[in-house]
Amino acid sequence: ILMREFNPEAFCAIVERERVTMAGPVPTMIRMLEPSITSRYDLSSFRMMLCAGEPPSPSDIERILSWADTDIRCLYLASESAPGAATLWQLRDQTELGKPVCAGRPVPGADVRIVDPDGTIRDVLPAGQSGEIVLRGPTISLGYLDSPELTAQRFVDGWWRSGDLGHLDTDGFLYVEGRTDNTINTGGIKVQGEEVELCLLAHPGVLQAAVIGVPDPKWGKRIDAFVAIGRGVGVDDLFAHCRAQLAAFKVPKNITVLDKLPVGATGKLDRMSLRKEYGQ
Repeated sequence: ILMREFNPEAFCAIVERERVTMAGPVPTMIRMLEPSITSRYDLSSFRMMLCAGEPPSPSDIERILSWADTDIRCLYLASESAPGAATLWQLRDQTELGKPVCAGRPVPGADVRIVDPDGTIRDVLPAGQSGEIVLRGPTISLGYLDSPELTAQRFVDGWWRSGDLGHLDTDGFLYVEGRTDNTINTGGIKVQGEEVELCLLAHPGVLQAAVIGVPDPKWGKRIDAFVAIGRGVGVDDLFAHCRAQLAAFKVPKNITVLDKLPVGATGKLDRMSLRKEYGQ
């Protein structure tokens, strides 16, 4: 069943009417499925929920499990990997192995490396050390159409440089930490915008959160956050929450409340739109 665009009410109505057993919303969509909406529908038919695009937060997992006794799987994949996932995390990895929500372990046939973002494909980093995620496997594309220079940069010796940052643990589980292009150099210290977003999303009143770096004469780039929030939540509450959870240099300098945050066709946050509108 394909929806022309995501609408929480319509999504719930379809699930109830058609007794849908599997769905693949990105976490942004999960956060739009508020209890005030889902409580009016029977979503107990779910047997599997696939999450991709970004890792779901613990509160996202809790929300999904409130709908149904369902398996939850997280996929790490990209357009460049065609229909194939590179890694997979399952709910039982948490319940049986104690692994927190992450991108999971490589699927059969896929290889994952962590390399120095400023180095070559052979500058492999050890377990636990953060770097650029590179992938190799039978579903990885051969390059970009009519873009030989970009192809040469991103596709090297059978590996694809994803531009994502992350690390592997000693058991081979992949943890995605953000994008190389969403690293904010503020006051000479590099901060991953996604870390600040996850902190904001951990607040029960935050529905959506996005963080960007904005040019600033003092900091070089300052950290600005944009949120969609529920009733009874104030910006002061969010600043206090961030100060309690983050190092001082990671706390946003500004928090702007919007009715909703821009998303792309797949439902992922469109940070580029925020940069264009607010990042100058």
